[in-house]
Amino acid sequence: MSSGWDKSSTLLVVPFFNPPAAFFDNCLDSLLTFSDPEDKILLIDDGTTLLGATSKERIDRLTRRAGVRLLRSAENVGIAATRNKAIEWAFEHDCALLIFLDADCNITKGFIDEHIRLHREWPDVLCIGGSIEGLSDGYWSHADNIICWYNNSPRSKRRIVEPPLNLCSTNLSVKLAKAQRDIYRFNENLETGEDIEFNDRVRRARGRIMFSPVPRVFHQNRVGFHDVAMHQYKYGLHSYPVRFGRLGNSWFVRLSILVLLLIGAPALVVATSFVTLKDWLRHDPRQVMYLPGVLFLRVLFVVATLVGTIDVSQSLPTRIRNRRRSGA
Repeated sequence: MSSGWDKSSTLLVVPFFNPPAAFFDNCLDSLLTFSDPEDKILLIDDGTTLLGATSKERIDRLTRRAGVRLLRSAENVGIAATRNKAIEWAFEHDCALLIFLDADCNITKGFIDEHIRLHREWPDVLCIGGSIEGLSDGYWSHADNIICWYNNSPRSKRRIVEPPLNLCSTNLSVKLAKAQRDIYRFNENLETGEDIEFNDRVRRARGRIMFSPVPRVFHQNRVGFHDVAMHQYKYGLHSYPVRFGRLGNSWFVRLSILVLLLIGAPALVVATSFVTLKDWLRHDPRQVMYLPGVLFLRVLFVVATLVGTIDVSQSLPTRIRNRRRSGA
């Protein structure tokens, strides 16, 4: 792999679909403030039908820069397919380093430069993920924050991330090598969990994944019990295809996994709650007040895992499920 990662060969990718203006405006403001005029940025619109006037104005300002491009899809194809389009675009335009950012995240000063510096320092590490600082509003929002970002906590030390742990796709940078082009794909048959599958794909190709507390992004967390609970449930539906999909989808295999999950469900809830809470409690014992919320959300996740094992189609993107229902 080349060691010449620099501004001219680095691309920051920001996919979006019907983003709430309050979130997306903050993301765009951070790009306007903390990226340099020469930075390469790809905004990729996944068939948006609702975009606030304030967001449009910010996009217009960004795209006046020479290094910023806006791609639009005619229809919504899902986050995995949208990221894959961005990866193909990066290869076609000879990019050597790709950085992913979600539309509900805000970058900080030196964000792109730090990703470049880390890849120069660690030339043999394929993927490098930075930290995610959740911006929470209320009890359930912070409980969701504890569960979602424990692997990307800014309080954690730099480390190689080993399975079964994974890094999220936002604030994740990847070295691009055309000789290994097949590695750089997200599973388009997953509505959630595509980041976990991507981590596994990298490791199967003997690529290493590293976490660093810097660079950091701020993520605008979900607010309210309903949104948080639905997110955890929806996220649990992908567990079977991501963790066990390589065993096949026969009823015999799924029934065996289902029985094991039913037997181990209590231990699974306790173990995953402990893993997600331990670092938070180490830094601030007062976080124990979120234990009931974390336990409840973990129970909900396990329930969704059972449902997704019984009906594996639940993990498919909405557009694919709707197409199947309509017989198209």
